[in-house]
Amino acid sequence: MDSDLLQQLQAQFPQQQTILEQLALLYTQKLWHEITLNLNILLQDENVLQERKALLKLYDGFVKKFINKLDQLLLARFLTFVANAFDTNEEKFNFLEQARSNFSEDNARYIIQLQQISYRLDDKHSEQNDIELTELKEKIEKQQVIEPLAYSFLYRVSYEFYSQKKNYELLYLNALQFLAYTQPQDIPISYQQDISLKMAIAILVSPKIYNFSELLQQSVVKSLQNTTYSWLYTLIETFNSGNVDKYYQDLKSFDAQIKQNALLVSNQKLLEEKIRIMAFLDLVFNLPKNDRTISFQKVAERTKQPVNEIEYLLMRSMALGLVKGSINQVQGNVTISWMIPRILDNSRIQIMKNKFDEWTNSLRNLIQLVEQEPVPLY
Repeated sequence: MDSDLLQQLQAQFPQQQTILEQLALLYTQKLWHEITLNLNILLQDENVLQERKALLKLYDGFVKKFINKLDQLLLARFLTFVANAFDTNEEKFNFLEQARSNFSEDNARYIIQLQQISYRLDDKHSEQNDIELTELKEKIEKQQVIEPLAYSFLYRVSYEFYSQKKNYELLYLNALQFLAYTQPQDIPISYQQDISLKMAIAILVSPKIYNFSELLQQSVVKSLQNTTYSWLYTLIETFNSGNVDKYYQDLKSFDAQIKQNALLVSNQKLLEEKIRIMAFLDLVFNLPKNDRTISFQKVAERTKQPVNEIEYLLMRSMALGLVKGSINQVQGNVTISWMIPRILDNSRIQIMKNKFDEWTNSLRNLIQLVEQEPVPLY
């Protein structure tokens, strides 16, 4: 690395002095793979990402000298960050278009193409983007070896695409897949907060998505805590617990914040239905599997819903595929034979443990009873 460039970058990013010196040393040793790894370590530094022109200097003054010797996948990822040094999306797109000729590996080219789509997420290119995303998904899925980085880019850009189209269900599902294929340290803090905010709103206003525990299990979602959006994290926890009383307390506590969000305001009726369904699901979960016949009255007490509206609530839960069972209108009860699996937090793991302990005790008592029975003689 040029000594002047090295000194400039070290002065700008003193916390990365060791990595920068190592890059210069690795270059003299021609350890190209290790260089690629260290370049991507730089991308985990928020200060480096904020100084967009610095990455472009590093690319022009150093990386371009041996670009064809580097790991193509990691290089493609690095270049998607370098592209952000340009001011307009068109300039970013054109930079990657020129860089794409350096890649022969399919997945690396797919990453570049996906990043290019992210620079044209507008109504003008919406139909074209939809076609290209579908084609790229088919190509990536046909690969014999699963490449997490390619899937990470695919689902991130798909998430951004559906976010732009305001399709909240697909926004949420693609964001969830993006997090599954991406290490938290590879996601900038600002992006973690942005995607967590959008996912939290999306799961609340999506009529068909009820697995709040799955969202809370995502480590990046915790980035909402201790921020101005901590109230939203609390609200998601309330929905996950199915606590209707706590929900109405949250509405009062967070009234000002909720009123500033048009989506939550316009979906109040849906939110009330969702919290009641979550309350019903929690009621079912806490019952023994062999004793899940519940009276309408008990459901009404738990969901804070009038008894004459419980049948609709049950039918709605079944229609959404959250539970299976039979409703007895004459006796005023419902028997649940199956409920959708849930990701267990610590409290629900304890419930499962208690159920297992009860089952163990019942089995032990049965064995003792059988052992005490006299054996008939013939």
